[in-house]
Amino acid sequence: MSKILVPKTDYLVEIDEIARAISILGNPNWEITASFETKENQPSLDENGDLFEPIYKLNLRAIPKFNLELETSSQAKDLKKELAEIQALFEFIEENKRNFFNMFEFKGVLE
Repeated sequence: MSKILVPKTDYLVEIDEIARAISILGNPNWEITASFETKENQPSLDENGDLFEPIYKLNLRAIPKFNLELETSSQAKDLKKELAEIQALFEFIEENKRNFFNMFEFKGVLE
């Protein structure tokens, strides 16, 4: 298992090569997920009858674990800071998605 501290954030990305899973630890107010999923469930054949490799897509999601209702400017400021960290996290994962994909040794191509 590899662990990576994301620069300029409080997030830690754990890469489990065996389970082919990405875990994101950091802010308890957010459920953040990252995964590779195939675009199509069924493998397809080209005109020669050869099997196409599956196409994988990186899926990122951040879901707040709280009802979003702001009543003060300081709440808005705190939310802005959290969103900036999530943006930095997503950018880090997007910039390194090819490396993560290769670590999992998927048979297929990354979109």
